Amino acid sequence: MPDKVPKIIWYQRSPTLFLSFSCDGATGQPDMKMVTDTEIFFRWGDYHFNATFAKPVDPDGANWIELSGTKNKGKIELEVPKAAAAHWTVLFSGVKLKNVGINFDFWMEEDEEIADANREAKVVTATAEAYVKGRMCKGWQPTREDWNNTLAKYRPLTAQLSGRKIAISCSNKAPDPKFAKELETALKAAGADARTLIKFPVKTWLEQCVWAADSADVAVVVYSANYDAGNVACAEMFLIKESNRPFVRVCIDDADHVGYAATAADAVKLLQEADAGIALDQKSRVLCNFDPVSWGYNAMDGAGKDAYGKIQKLWTKKEASLDVFVTAGACPTQQNIGESKEVEELKAMISSGAPSQRRR
Repeated sequence: MPDKVPKIIWYQRSPTLFLSFSCDGATGQPDMKMVTDTEIFFRWGDYHFNATFAKPVDPDGANWIELSGTKNKGKIELEVPKAAAAHWTVLFSGVKLKNVGINFDFWMEEDEEIADANREAKVVTATAEAYVKGRMCKGWQPTREDWNNTLAKYRPLTAQLSGRKIAISCSNKAPDPKFAKELETALKAAGADARTLIKFPVKTWLEQCVWAADSADVAVVVYSANYDAGNVACAEMFLIKESNRPFVRVCIDDADHVGYAATAADAVKLLQEADAGIALDQKSRVLCNFDPVSWGYNAMDGAGKDAYGKIQKLWTKKEASLDVFVTAGACPTQQNIGESKEVEELKAMISSGAPSQRRR
């Protein structure tokens, strides 16, 4: 039986090529290599492809990855630096290949790319204190430099766990507490001072919440469908947000989630090695458009507000509220009107996706 050819879509930026290979039903291990500075070779099971790029590339800088998750089965992404930065009119030399097309989701014409680069160059990196003002221009998006600077600042929080004070938040519905306690044990084995926010007795829970808000270096949210339905868990999440404590979500019930961990050991590895496991505070999440908490006090039900009210009796905020989603009263003041505009801009920014999912 003749070899199959993968479906390939591509886009580019002036210095780099981005190719996506789709091989439905491919088995075994994929093999991808740059034979020369123009020739590419690919084989995966019954799929085979080799071609010559239209211009030279940097073979040593080429990087490819097999995507994980059910939705991405049989897919590979390849990133190849060009030998010389320029906009290409075609990807491969020779006749047009029927299995190769353009990725229009990310494609930019040369003039569009130049205009986009100019816009990014004009974006001033907002400080944490001015993160709301940084959203005044509708459609504002963080630059790659914003994201890289944030990674450099916050990556050490979880890359090195020894000596870290780590609060673990979870729902009180099985199997979440069991996973949280296993994670606590694993983090302690790595040298961290890890504490699960146990819900009973209430006095102990309140004391742990105050410790999480004021003393912990990082909060780890053991996230599942149970979490959003848990009144006390929602109060904990709102506390983490309001205290601006760096936090990271570890998902335990969705294998397709970028932050998924099947075991406590997987969760520790995620924290130490993956960008998805980086712990950011709310201000930095908004600044970099990386999964900020997008709901506020009024989104909690009565039981959730009651739980947070108990926390407030022992805990005092050290700075102004981060809850830009609060709506105060039926008759909006001029300040509330201004806040509502900010909320719409923030929602639009959040919906555009994390910078790690956008290539510029």
